[in-house]
Amino acid sequence: MKSTQQAILPVVLPPSVLRPTAFRIFTKKHSLTVTSASLQTLASFVGTNCGSGWREEGLAELLLDEIARVWKNAGGGIIVEESPNISLKELLDKLESRISHGRILPTPHEETTQQTVSLTKANTRSEGHSASDTTHTFLSLPDSPFNANQRDQIPLGDPENWIKVISAFNQPRVTYSTNKRNFEPSPLSTTFFSSPSHRVLAFHDRYNRVYQRVLRNKAFQEASVVLPVPRLLQPSSRPVNGNYNVTLISSLQGRSGISHLVLGLLHLSPVGEFCLSDLTGTIALDLQNAKGVAEDEVWFVPGMVLLVDGIYEEGITPGSQIRGTCGIGGTIDGRFIASAIASPPCERREISLGISQSPGNVSVAVEGFGWTDFLGVGSVRAEGSYMRDIQQRYSQLASSPVAADIRTQLVIMSEINLDNPRAPEALKNVFKLYNVLPIERTPLAFLLIGNFAERSVMDGEGGVGIIEYKELFDRLAAILSEFSRLLQNSTFIFVPGNNDPWASSFCIGAAPPIPRGPIPSLFTSRIRRAFSAAKEVQIPEAIGRGRKSIWTSNPARVSIFGPLQELVVFRDDVSDRLRRASVNFQEGLCQKLGHIATAGAFEEQSHDDSIRDIMGSAETLPIHKLGKPLQARANHLTETDELRNIAARKLVKSLLDQGHLSPFPTTVRPILWDHASALHLYPLPTSLILADPATGPFVVTYEGCHVINPGRLMPKNSLQAATWAEYNVLTCKSCIHEEKF
Repeated sequence: MKSTQQAILPVVLPPSVLRPTAFRIFTKKHSLTVTSASLQTLASFVGTNCGSGWREEGLAELLLDEIARVWKNAGGGIIVEESPNISLKELLDKLESRISHGRILPTPHEETTQQTVSLTKANTRSEGHSASDTTHTFLSLPDSPFNANQRDQIPLGDPENWIKVISAFNQPRVTYSTNKRNFEPSPLSTTFFSSPSHRVLAFHDRYNRVYQRVLRNKAFQEASVVLPVPRLLQPSSRPVNGNYNVTLISSLQGRSGISHLVLGLLHLSPVGEFCLSDLTGTIALDLQNAKGVAEDEVWFVPGMVLLVDGIYEEGITPGSQIRGTCGIGGTIDGRFIASAIASPPCERREISLGISQSPGNVSVAVEGFGWTDFLGVGSVRAEGSYMRDIQQRYSQLASSPVAADIRTQLVIMSEINLDNPRAPEALKNVFKLYNVLPIERTPLAFLLIGNFAERSVMDGEGGVGIIEYKELFDRLAAILSEFSRLLQNSTFIFVPGNNDPWASSFCIGAAPPIPRGPIPSLFTSRIRRAFSAAKEVQIPEAIGRGRKSIWTSNPARVSIFGPLQELVVFRDDVSDRLRRASVNFQEGLCQKLGHIATAGAFEEQSHDDSIRDIMGSAETLPIHKLGKPLQARANHLTETDELRNIAARKLVKSLLDQGHLSPFPTTVRPILWDHASALHLYPLPTSLILADPATGPFVVTYEGCHVINPGRLMPKNSLQAATWAEYNVLTCKSCIHEEKF
């Protein structure tokens, strides 16, 4: 153990205090019943071995879970009690020898088994080359937390060892349970031709995530002390305690003429009328006098889940044809006259996960979903402390005189149109800049995002043919072969776009369903051979034995240091779709929901986690010294750059407030219902790489989420330039680069 680590101080834990935790672990999880005498024994055992951190650090749950498993493995019955066959006290005595600082150490047999399983998983993933096998681990993460002494003994090696690329099809499918008020694995099997009922379940999950997030916001929580005020003097949507109440659509009937606040899905009826739907019903929506709250800062489009403040008018709306059973949950008579519309408030990642940092840089557990494994790399509460120690050790090395030995950069390029004659020259110039750097400063990975063809593949007469598309990647393989030094030391990750096969072949230029799979190996075989050939080139200063190319889905996720950092990579023309479908409100009433819509704010430069708005040529950095942090120069922004700043903020706020990558109707942007959970942005990722060439390159931090748009590799306004982004895995910051050639 570390000499500086404090010992556990025993506490007196009453059985009544431990009862809810014991019930959740023993009864609900393991189907066991704990007697009063056994609960007394468990409370004494937990208080002695876990101390005051039994609840805050989650030690009691881990310990009770292990006790329940040991009891069942020993042949204990469904009632946990002292019996002639098995003694609870004897089991606890044996288990106590394995407990250190409230955590259970694995036995030597368990350590060997875990290492064997970890190596087996790694070998299985490295040997598979099928298109469906798109989850790649550079180093298998441990399946159980290590104690402090073991953490210090683990060699750090290259930071690339702690990076994992997760395909949307291999990401754990979790849904929000309103009964348990927590996330649980989806019980449904996946198929590309799923039942229509799965579409309804996908909407239920999306609505429940937004609804519980809204109720967790302080603006919707009731105060502990409320002054008595006559009910008739209280508005329905805004009680006297200053907080809001959300009214279900089915509860509007019989409450005509009263102001209500409704959370629902904005969509169009079959006859073209605006409607609002939640899980209980659908109602016609009158937007004639509606005013969008912070309309200049966020988009409002059909397909979004929005907060609508207005008055319910009972009766049949003249001319309305949406009555009957159409819509979600059935349509109620009347209409809802909206006065203000706002996006739901955003929630920071640490609040969603229930983890906050104390002044001593120690994680403190609060209410949240920290025990849920959203990526398949372990939960924040289980693996976060261990991985945080690893990250801090890298940060200490980066700030030391040997900082040059720590590689921290990810290079991000998007819209690499290989059928553009300028593409080969642009790629070569970018690779040359990194190829001449010292080996310890080469990037950890190159993230190459589509579209890899400017025209859709097999899209009629104007599209790119299969043979022509194969030749494009053969040219890319020839370019990569010239930089064997990069192929040996950096991993290349490829994310497809809408124009890439096979999804583009049957969409005739329209947006294909998402998530979509990787580019087929039929077109990428030459690039794979280039990496195999690079491994045999003898480079004395090479860091590894040779890296690889990873072909993943769109969207995809990158885990860095386990559950600590989550990068979402998404290629889509989101901004163009938002502009086409946006609702234009007339000048109307005052904004009643102002402080809700502005609750999620962009972070200012005065904070440590400062915002960087990098637009156009005024905010790009010609590379003379790679790795130098880019500082925002707001005083040099032109009027055009300021408009781009506003467009970038508007795009970022619209997506993150919705907590979804595609807040559009499925008729506009189809999705695969069984994999819809891969499109959620809840909890907020650490960083979002949003490759949207229509908006231009930018870097924005909103509610702690760092959003990066690398822009086009070859800007349309510059014939002899290349634009890309760099991301630092330790600081979670990025910058935009531009190089003219």
